[in-house]
Amino acid sequence: MSRGRPKGSGYDEDHLVRAMEERISADPGMSLSAAARATLEAHGHQPSSANVRRMLRKMKQDHARQAMDAGNVSDAFRYCYRFTGGQLRPLSDPPDWFRDAWLADDLGFDDHLKRVGCSKVEEYSYGEMLIVWKHNSGTRIVDYTDTEELVSVTLIDDPGEYTLFRAMYIAPLAQIMMSTREHDAWLEDRKK
Repeated sequence: MSRGRPKGSGYDEDHLVRAMEERISADPGMSLSAAARATLEAHGHQPSSANVRRMLRKMKQDHARQAMDAGNVSDAFRYCYRFTGGQLRPLSDPPDWFRDAWLADDLGFDDHLKRVGCSKVEEYSYGEMLIVWKHNSGTRIVDYTDTEELVSVTLIDDPGEYTLFRAMYIAPLAQIMMSTREHDAWLEDRKK
């Protein structure tokens, strides 16, 4: 099995996503992450969390582009929110740089965020993944993926709002991830 997606390894995301969608159509009860893992294994690739996340993101970006082509902006950004006034609201007016990154076809979302002036400032992962990016404008992007699929991408423009969001959402999620890691380590120690 190949690790990651090195050039020339036969890792074709478009082909893999189509194969995953066919698998889901054949078994509608299958979770997205299970379909991604099974597809990766069937095509000789390691079903790592990073590869599963990459496939799920690619599938959602493909669906977002199709929705935009059909003129359905709300469906294109259905996993995207803006945190303002202490509340999560559907993202109805994405900045151009974010729209470009979300709908990018040539690179993955993370790579495109870097291209449009974002840098990664925080990352927590253990099964789930939470990444905080900061754009040159000061806007923060919080990308949260649970063990099954992308849950949300949240834009936060105001530093004060980010502090509130961090206390309300990021801190509890990071604590859960760290506690799970510690518990798993404790279980492994007990086996010895």
